[in-house]
Formats: sequence, C-alpha cells, structure tokens
Amino acid sequence: MEKENMDNIIKKVAAINDISCLGGASLTEIIPVLSSLGIRTCPVPTVILSTHSGGYEDYTYHDLTSHMIDQGIHWQSLGVSFDAIYSGFLGSSEQVVVVEDFIDHMKDSKTVVMVDPVMGDNGKLYSSIDEKIVEQMKKLVTRADIITPNLTEAFLLADMPYVSKPDDKTILELLNRLRDFGAHKVIITSVGTSDDKIATIIYQNGKLTKVERELMPVDFPGTGDIFASTVLGLYLNGYSLEDATIITSDFLEKAIGESMKEQYSHRAGILLEAYLPELFKYNKFNQN
Repeated sequence: MEKENMDNIIKKVAAINDISCLGGASLTEIIPVLSSLGIRTCPVPTVILSTHSGGYEDYTYHDLTSHMIDQGIHWQSLGVSFDAIYSGFLGSSEQVVVVEDFIDHMKDSKTVVMVDPVMGDNGKLYSSIDEKIVEQMKKLVTRADIITPNLTEAFLLADMPYVSKPDDKTILELLNRLRDFGAHKVIITSVGTSDDKIATIIYQNGKLTKVERELMPVDFPGTGDIFASTVLGLYLNGYSLEDATIITSDFLEKAIGESMKEQYSHRAGILLEAYLPELFKYNKFNQN
C-alpha cells in the first residue's frame, strides 16, 4: 500500500472532535482555522449533532464510537503519520479510551499531541459529561504534550474546588497538580483576574506567563475550539507557545469584539469567516 507522500509539503493534524452542523463550534471551526494557517485537517468525528448544545433545544445526537475505531484501524493500515493529534469533545468514557489507543498507535517521534479536555465551564460540567468521563480524561492528559483546559476543566483534572478568580497561590497549586500528570505544557483559559480582565495562563519548563485581555460581556460558543486550533496551528508553524497564545488572544479579542457589534443570535458563534484573513499572514505558503 502506497503511503501518503505529502508529509514534507504540508502538515497534517488528526482532529478528534464533534461535528455540530449548525451554530459555529468544534470541527466546523477547527477545519477553516487550520486551513487558513496552511495545515490540513484530517477529522475524526466523535459525534454528529444537528446543532451544538448551547442555546438550541431538541438537537439530534449520533454517536460515532464504532466509526472512530474503524477509522483508526484503517489509517494504521495505510501507515499514515501526523504532525499533531488534537483531541477535543469526547461523548463518553469509552471514546476517551478509543482516543488513548489512537494516540498510542498513531503517534510517532514528530507528533505533537494536544488535548483540549472539554468537560465544563463556569464551575459546572456540561450536560453530556459525567464523572466517568472526568476520571478517564485524567488518564488521557498524561499522553499529551500540550493541554488546553479552561479554568473549570483545570480544577476538575486537579481535583480542586472551582474558584472563578484564583489567587497566585491557588494557580501555582493547580499547575503543580497538573504537572504531576506529566503535563509540562499547559495553557489554562478563562482565568478571572478582575472585573474587566480575563487571563490565559501558559506554563512550560517551570515558567509561568500570564496573558490578560479585556473581559467581553458575551458568551459565544466555539471560541475554545478556535483558541486551541489557532494556537496549535501557529505552534506547528514554528511559533513559541507564548507567541502563539498572544497572537491567538489578539485575534479572538478582535473577532469577538467586532461580532458583538452585529445584530444576530450569539448562539451562532462569532463571525469567524469574516476574520479568517487575519490568520493568512501566519500561513507559511503565504510568506514572501
């Protein structure tokens, strides 16, 4: 069987996430972001939903666990390799185990593994997440090179009570516990710092960096997917984790701010397509 021959031309990411067919989120956001950065997305759908679960009622939900297994087996038979494996929303503890197996069989010496442990926000679990998934997720993150939990998810992984505006001592304890999982590169989003600021914490090699931005009085779905995929794409294109986070934070701050000015239902997500050209400058195929 002939192997893929584009490995030296274009980077490839195996993106394990759901497909929400309406209301910008998950793979419908991740694919255009990575494409704008000159990276090919190879999706591994976990579930298909008619809409995302934030603000829509009676949405359909189709589990794809068996297809995930078959897809992984087929890719192994093809000898496919990836520059990154990026795991996002997983619909069951069984799917977490499937992803663990996928990483164990598909990761090679060049593969970056990013786990976005999608479980909850604002101190609460999402409606589709149970304690079994939380416990299994603690095992999955041990396989990651980079993890990108929001503050709620970081506390869940660390078995610590949620605090919306943690002080420096709490943040250090949180990072130490995550480090004990083997997570040496951690990006924690949605860290409250004041009434009008929100921070992203970057931790690697014992160094902590805090990136503060204006707190937007709005809740758009899909911004976590956009954040993680943009950071990953920039990182694969040679940017440091700190620089990738700063660029991504600036991009999202502008896109969210401009989207807020328009009159439409925010459950549809930010106006991503209008701002993707902002990412083209970081696409290596667009360099002079």
